[in-house]
Amino acid sequence: MRPVHRNSCPGRLFSGRIWLAPLLAGLCLVAGAQELSRLPKPRFVLLFNEEYNDNLFFDRSALAVSDFSTQAVPELQLEFGRGSLTPGALNVQEQFNSHSHEHALDRHLFAATLAAQHQFALGVLSLSSSYNQTSQNQSSSAGIVDATTWGSQLSYSGELGVKFGLTTSLSTGGTRYSTATSSNPLIGQNYTNSTTHSFAADLGRALGPKTQSGLGLRETWDSYAGTQARTDFLNLFFRGSYSAKTEATIHLGVNHRALGTGSGGTFPGLDASINHLLTEKTTQSLTLSRNAAADIYGKENRTWALAYQINVMARNYLYTYASLSFNSIDYLTTGRLNYLSLESGISYRLRSWCNFGVTVRTQLVGSDQLYARINGPRDAHQEVLRLSVNMTY
Repeated sequence: MRPVHRNSCPGRLFSGRIWLAPLLAGLCLVAGAQELSRLPKPRFVLLFNEEYNDNLFFDRSALAVSDFSTQAVPELQLEFGRGSLTPGALNVQEQFNSHSHEHALDRHLFAATLAAQHQFALGVLSLSSSYNQTSQNQSSSAGIVDATTWGSQLSYSGELGVKFGLTTSLSTGGTRYSTATSSNPLIGQNYTNSTTHSFAADLGRALGPKTQSGLGLRETWDSYAGTQARTDFLNLFFRGSYSAKTEATIHLGVNHRALGTGSGGTFPGLDASINHLLTEKTTQSLTLSRNAAADIYGKENRTWALAYQINVMARNYLYTYASLSFNSIDYLTTGRLNYLSLESGISYRLRSWCNFGVTVRTQLVGSDQLYARINGPRDAHQEVLRLSVNMTY
């Protein structure tokens, strides 16, 4: 029998909405400092997706399971203080995801975000706060998994070091993530909590009229199910424009992961991208990344990714794109996973308030060592067709 969603239980329908209180309180405080006449009317956005997947679990052809899935996302957007030194925004949305047959994958998400910023002589100071709650059915035996995340971030970007020709970006924040798994109504719920605190700093300096280099530092402290970890990431970046049509960005970094158990490691990383303007309405991009890191349990994961994308604005109301990407993930404990993905899409603006889109995606798995040990060679493929409608009022 299909399990009942937590949010459908009497008396618990609005249990997660209590976290809207601090968001709404913050909105009132910020809005109260400004002229109420400058508050615009709310904007309502509705996104609707219908998707067909011929291999939902990316299994071998003989075991492939196809299904239709529907996603509806109503969202309320409110901007305040537009044109002033202290603008802000409040976004509230709900996501409903359902499947025709695989109801265990049905999911419901509620999200609210409040953001405000203040502009002054040396830069911009920003503050944001967010809350997310997800409920998903797993199976009739595993019951419902509820996940809740809330956090805040304070950031600054500007020219504190303008005397030395530097641009500065600083940010600090924290998130808390908790899950409640109801495996059996008679046993109760199993809670897992995790917290993350982070600090980031970037210093940039112009090397010329078209180039800039800089140094970035990221510090993250997190805990998961009693396991403590710290991540130090040092990043050297370069941005340059070789011509009016070509831009390049390169990031070289070193990622150090230290766990409370004493394990971890130091891993290099590379991210590079090139953007090129072919014509006035056609752009293309090429990205390459190679990164390695240790997860919360100290296991090393290595990833390679190469992607190419081309975008064409055929008309002011017609947009098309196509992308080809290759990904390789090397898990130390389970082996390597390689897959190739080809995706294309078209977006058509029916009216000023309505867009219609079609997306086609094909993925091929060339190697999956963990799957092969259990089920034999995988060599799976997956085709996805998605229809989208986006309306704004």
